[in-house]
Amino acid sequence: MQQYRYTDATTGAARQVIHNGQVYPASYLTRRTAESEAAWIERIAVIGVTPVKYEPWTGDPNTQSKGDPVETLTDGWLVIGYPNTTDKTPYYNKATRELMYVAEGQTVPDTYTALEPTYDLYSTWDEVAGEWILDTERKAANERAERDTRMEAARWRIERYQSEVRLGRTPTDDIAELDTYFQALRDVPSQPGFPASVEWPTEPENN
Repeated sequence: MQQYRYTDATTGAARQVIHNGQVYPASYLTRRTAESEAAWIERIAVIGVTPVKYEPWTGDPNTQSKGDPVETLTDGWLVIGYPNTTDKTPYYNKATRELMYVAEGQTVPDTYTALEPTYDLYSTWDEVAGEWILDTERKAANERAERDTRMEAARWRIERYQSEVRLGRTPTDDIAELDTYFQALRDVPSQPGFPASVEWPTEPENN
């Protein structure tokens, strides 16, 4: 529905207008058939009415603040837009790492910090140090589970090798390469950077 700005500085739908003692019905503000836009704007401007056009805000309400509306007069239209979009500041819950965006001037709860979790899901907040530290126990358990998954995924190749040997067939795989791979997986917890960083061995190509 078309909106209008009136001489009393209010904005709204078409309504009755009294100008210089003469009453103009709401229908007078409607653009007439075959009437050009320029002629329509000029006609209602005479009685102190300006058509309003809203420019849609295209920002992200979760991460941005649109700011106060700005009004500009363009080609007879009162254009209302939000050109002063600002980014909100990300804060993280110290207990859950949950992300929250805060607009300028808003109060930030003490349970949140602007420091991004350093170790993603394995970050735990150290209140004394005032920083995120690595939850080594949980990270180590996860990496060991990943190691076990990789071993289980390749175990069938050893079983195939054993079956081929029993049947007197030429083995598909080089058992030495598989043994080396499996031993490298067993040695993952012994890597210098474990569990903060892990270098996963490459599985031998499956012929």
